[in-house]
Amino acid sequence: DTETSFPGTLLAVADGMGGALAGEVASRLAVETLGSEMTRRARAGLPESADEAACGEVLKASIEAANACIRGEGENNPQRRGMGTTLTTVWVHGNRAEIAQVGDSRGYLFRAGHLRQLTKDQSLVGKLIDDGIITEDEAERMAGRNIIIQALGTDEPLDIPHDTEVLHPGDTLMLCTDGLTGVVSNKDLEEELQQGGKPPEICARLIAL
Repeated sequence: DTETSFPGTLLAVADGMGGALAGEVASRLAVETLGSEMTRRARAGLPESADEAACGEVLKASIEAANACIRGEGENNPQRRGMGTTLTTVWVHGNRAEIAQVGDSRGYLFRAGHLRQLTKDQSLVGKLIDDGIITEDEAERMAGRNIIIQALGTDEPLDIPHDTEVLHPGDTLMLCTDGLTGVVSNKDLEEELQQGGKPPEICARLIAL
């Protein structure tokens, strides 16, 4: 919305769960509510040069609003009760990228030919990796990789990690669900990005892969 003079660009990816198309509803509500909440805050005077902590609070509050919206929809519609979704978002403003996440949809940074994962999977397998119990190679062969620890739409309090990345000219950001990363390794993703091309071309190759 050009009338809001929203500072920067907001990117988001969501992966819904739940029967009777409820997952599709949950993911759509997550992205739409995030956008409307961030826009509302822009109209109220979103800081253009706020520090990392302030930016993180803005993102987290908008994600909490999305969580409340999804939970409310589930409570009011029996067919959608228990629906949920992941949500990973990046707010790019100036040379900074503010990253926040719930679930296991991932954010990546491709810089100078190398791919780096910016997020940590909030999943059972991700926690085992963080705790040093298994390696990333072992995780790729482990059953239950899709069991996530938290999602939007549940009654449990959210723990929303927030990180800031300083961007360089030529950087590429990529957000995706486990529909991609569940079947394509980070090494293969990196090799595909190294081939270059326009974003739609790269996306088409990744889907084919």
